[in-house]
Amino acid sequence: MRRVTLAVWLLLSGCTGTLDGEERDGALPASDADVPARDAGPAPRDAAPPGDAGPGCTPTTCEAVGAQCGSVGDGCGGSLACGDCTGEEVCGGGGVANVCAVPPACPPAPAGATDAQRQAFERVNEVREQVGAPCAAMIAEINQAAQSHADYGAMNAGDPSCRSSGHDQTEGCPGFTGASFGARLGAAGYSGGSFEIVHFLGNPRGAVDGWLGTLWHRIPLVLPQTDHYGAGFASRFDVMDFGRRQGVDPDGVWFYPAEGMTVSGRGGDEVPSPPDAPASCGATSWGTFITIMFGEGGATVDTHTLTGPSGEEEHTWVTPSDSSFLAGTVFAMVPCPLSSGSHTVVVRGTHRSGAPFDRSVTFQVR
Repeated sequence: MRRVTLAVWLLLSGCTGTLDGEERDGALPASDADVPARDAGPAPRDAAPPGDAGPGCTPTTCEAVGAQCGSVGDGCGGSLACGDCTGEEVCGGGGVANVCAVPPACPPAPAGATDAQRQAFERVNEVREQVGAPCAAMIAEINQAAQSHADYGAMNAGDPSCRSSGHDQTEGCPGFTGASFGARLGAAGYSGGSFEIVHFLGNPRGAVDGWLGTLWHRIPLVLPQTDHYGAGFASRFDVMDFGRRQGVDPDGVWFYPAEGMTVSGRGGDEVPSPPDAPASCGATSWGTFITIMFGEGGATVDTHTLTGPSGEEEHTWVTPSDSSFLAGTVFAMVPCPLSSGSHTVVVRGTHRSGAPFDRSVTFQVR
């Protein structure tokens, strides 16, 4: 497998995943060279067995649970296909899962945004709409900070003393605007940074799609709580910085891949490397990473299953306690490479509020 080298820097505080712009021990500046991967935490447990409600279980219906579209669990270990939306309506477009609504208009890219920044903006909005996540706003000051770092990276590509990491800058080197991304955001007039992700393509849409194909770098792009972000692109150096978070439905559930998406059957490598997939598929071979996101406070997941054309599919289950990169509210499945066809994820458990959930999503592998 060709390794796509990426880098991510995450600033976190608190066990619930509250994000801020303060630099903390343990934040990871990963370089564009091969470096030791960060330990993703304790070894994830194996996938839980599917729920078995017994022979006397009566499946619920889409109407009974208020689902107008997408997939939901039937309460008996299966899933229900609740149809598609029509016209301009999108499943979950109004912020309520499995309900059709026209998504609110997202704010436009800020005045002065470059063509490359606008391309990234359009791609991020497109994906967040598919996920059913709220709009996130591109902020001029964050664009400035991200662009300054992309320019720095391009200017110093051949000088390891100036570019030892995808995230750091060295004072005195050409284009220096701040040693860390938090400092660069501050210099541009923005406070409250949370994530920075870096790629080395020099292609806005290609970089966004590359990040989406990974486990860790995908998170800030699709995380419902993401509110502010910006981007910068230069020769073979792509940067996205993320700022403050927004409040979301505490009983919400969001998936990537989202309902009806068509994706590759393989997940991309990155720095730090993802957790190992099940031993049966080898330590450096991953299937499409599946991201399951919850509202404020997170959730307890009791059952998680992945099924495909040949039946139930083994996967490594990764929880917020396994890695700070999961921002306190995100869970993930790391399967073996997935075969072409239809695949369904089902998760059941309890939100922090005490409300139960039984949710599913079906996506296609090309």
